[in-house]
Amino acid sequence: MVDYENIVEDINRYLLKYLNCKISQANNLDSSYKDLWLLIKKNVNYGGKRSRPYLTILTYLSLCKKSSQDILEIAVSQELLHIALLIHDDIIDEDYTRHNKANIAGQKFKDYSFLTNEIQAYHLANSVSLLAGDLLISAAYELIINSKVSLSDKIKIMKILTTDIFEVAGGELFDIEAVLKPFDSDFSFKISRYKTAGYSFYYPMLIGAVLAKANEKQLALIKKFSYLVGIAYQLIDDDEGLFGQEKIIGKSVLSDLKQGKRTYLMSLVFQLCSVVDREYLNKIFKQSKIASQQHLKIKNIAEKCGARAQAKKQILDLINQARLCLNQFKIDKAYKVSYQNFLDNLIKRVY
Repeated sequence: MVDYENIVEDINRYLLKYLNCKISQANNLDSSYKDLWLLIKKNVNYGGKRSRPYLTILTYLSLCKKSSQDILEIAVSQELLHIALLIHDDIIDEDYTRHNKANIAGQKFKDYSFLTNEIQAYHLANSVSLLAGDLLISAAYELIINSKVSLSDKIKIMKILTTDIFEVAGGELFDIEAVLKPFDSDFSFKISRYKTAGYSFYYPMLIGAVLAKANEKQLALIKKFSYLVGIAYQLIDDDEGLFGQEKIIGKSVLSDLKQGKRTYLMSLVFQLCSVVDREYLNKIFKQSKIASQQHLKIKNIAEKCGARAQAKKQILDLINQARLCLNQFKIDKAYKVSYQNFLDNLIKRVY
């Protein structure tokens, strides 16, 4: 079995080393640039399960049984991409907290509190945050370039990362413009596939598999498994976005509602609820602000009409399909246990 805690320690140690190096480099340009990298480091250290680099390493080790140190830089690149996308996503969603703390835009807005023009303060804060996200995407490529793998493997991985970013940007666009469309569970699945499942599961696992020289059958199984898990993960996230506790999920439970997110759960709510409740929901989704009492009523509607139960059944079905797929993996039992533990921890979030 792959020791998750030890792998995460290695990932965090490398992240710290890399970020300290960038802070030093930035200081050679200007102290304000150093301050931005310090803020990036602060946000990276807020938390995160490091599941994406862990999956890269787990996939690699399960297929070739070498050392995780061989691909550590490449695995860490997946975490930097993840953090970059979170930064950009927070800008898009106008969220200023992450892990129950001010994110980069939130911190910079506080720094600009001396400005009398609040709109200007938000603009400057979001602009700096955008730069931080861009820097981390560049950093992901830098880590691949500086990795220990062969030049041909570096080129392969950079091509995969480029495809990954291309698809996740498309998924983000679908998510942004979904507010212009009716609630549609099929379209919600499309958003989940491209915005979340690819960059969070498929591409981290694909990178580990490619570096381990996986064959076509192994690659096909990994693709099937990762998308089943990835879509389940997004549906779990949607459930937490409505029913979760803010101190646990680290952000406002009103965020998705205020943005009018076309989640799978809310699509089911609109499909299954009564006409009266649908009229109420349509009215709420036209508002710029949602009160806590309105949030409570929306949760009650989701429970009452059976939408939440149906969404949770879908999650369980996807996870069970992923388990069946995992059984086909021709890997040592110890590695299967690591994958099973990963699935178990995922499902515990809503069951």
